[in-house]
Amino acid sequence: MDKILIISDFHFTQEINSTRDAILNDYISFLTKFPDELQPEIIIIAGDIAQSAKWFEYRRALKFCKNLFEKLNILPENIVICPGNHDIKQNQFKIFYPPNDIRNVGDILLKPENIKHYQAEFRNFSRFCRELRIKKKSITLTMKSHLVGYQEIGRHKFFVFNSAWFSRSTQHDSKRMQIGSILHQKQKECCNDIDSLYNWTIFHHNLIDLYDQDETYFKYNIRKHVDFYITAHRHKVKDHFADFYYGDDSYHEIFSGAMFLNRKTPIELNGQLSSLYILVEDNKVAYKTIIFEKGEWNFRGHNPSDEIFDRKYFDFKDIRNSKTSRSKHPMIGGW
Repeated sequence: MDKILIISDFHFTQEINSTRDAILNDYISFLTKFPDELQPEIIIIAGDIAQSAKWFEYRRALKFCKNLFEKLNILPENIVICPGNHDIKQNQFKIFYPPNDIRNVGDILLKPENIKHYQAEFRNFSRFCRELRIKKKSITLTMKSHLVGYQEIGRHKFFVFNSAWFSRSTQHDSKRMQIGSILHQKQKECCNDIDSLYNWTIFHHNLIDLYDQDETYFKYNIRKHVDFYITAHRHKVKDHFADFYYGDDSYHEIFSGAMFLNRKTPIELNGQLSSLYILVEDNKVAYKTIIFEKGEWNFRGHNPSDEIFDRKYFDFKDIRNSKTSRSKHPMIGGW
């Protein structure tokens, strides 16, 4: 059984925030209560580690992440990470213009001189990854990057994209984000059998934020090879906590929630902070939302009498050819 923890949207700032530190320390304490057989083995971070991509913000993130990984015994090779729109230096990006034809972003980024040019604005994010000893992912058989690429962990294959290449602001970004569809084609060349094991696609923005061409490519190409699609970003929507949306085929959507504190008091943060814990076993999946409510972390919807660290507490469902019906989440699916 594979145990996976999905977190995102920390938005660490330069400010000393004792409330944030206490709540995040409590989060780690909650996770360490898991028995060995349920301890997370893989951690996925879906972007927006920092608030404005400055190094002192990442230093605060490093302190938390190193503590988290050490307490959970997470190895660097079991960490999957993608950047978000707050991991690019948006105020400096004005000197780096997008390609004239943004629809060809994938072709442009595959040129070494160009990808080096655009990766420069994520330099602190990449340094953050290096400090955690996270290896670069494979873009092609010869090109690697912390921002985008293919990564394999045990039975799981992760196709990680950077949807924030040309991010300017929330107002500017709507329907203008690009993942570069050709990058997916190149990533597939890095693995032998794309339809074996469990396949994941991860990028920070939602499909409704993507340029039409990339959204269409995802719908008709990437989706056919995906068991799980992880997204983040829309954490300011009221009551929009981390959740798992079962598909009516082999494709399932995951919203990673947010750990964004934004100077609020514990009372104001009630129900606003969340992450997702997933168990995968023999083509079946179970999940629980970890949420901050009433001043403490717990599984959403638990009862005081529940044995929350008992495997029987988790409701496993078939993820292959699932007959579980549901409507796609409008913030995630978008078609």
